[in-house]
Amino acid sequence: MHVVSGAGDFEISVERLAVRDGRLLMTGQMGIWNAEITVEPTEMRRLLFLGIRSVRVLGWLLVTSVWPRRAKAR
Repeated sequence: MHVVSGAGDFEISVERLAVRDGRLLMTGQMGIWNAEITVEPTEMRRLLFLGIRSVRVLGWLLVTSVWPRRAKAR
């Protein structure tokens, strides 16, 4: 993943997913620093809702996630 912000551009690599205190916890690296990203349940619902409403996002998810795996399995 790539984050562009006023503080700079950073590559983020997620190495582990877990649940802590009712939140999704992603741990990994952001540039040279260890990083933890927490996602509240309300934020996750909002992201899912935004993704479902967008045909373009759904198409991207299908093309990048589902179809390539099916092609490799055959």
